[in-house]
Amino acid sequence: MYKYEEQKSQIFTEDGSRTLIEMRDKIKAALKFSGAFIVERVMVAGDSWVMLAVVDYLAELGEIREIKQDQCAGQHRVFVRGKFSNE
Repeated sequence: MYKYEEQKSQIFTEDGSRTLIEMRDKIKAALKFSGAFIVERVMVAGDSWVMLAVVDYLAELGEIREIKQDQCAGQHRVFVRGKFSNE
């Protein structure tokens, strides 16, 4: 089962950093195009739990903000620009 606090440290490994950069680029493009994105549409090759952690990390930083839904799978969550996003 996915637990952000357990996966967060994986973002700061070499592979995790690559995943962060790739996903952040895809997220920025999706937000520029439509103003929102579904997590599964910005996922890249690699560990799906690390990818979910990347999304949660960007939300923690305020780059993106989740649109809350009842009982939604992690890959189906929807996000928009966050309050600290400068784009």
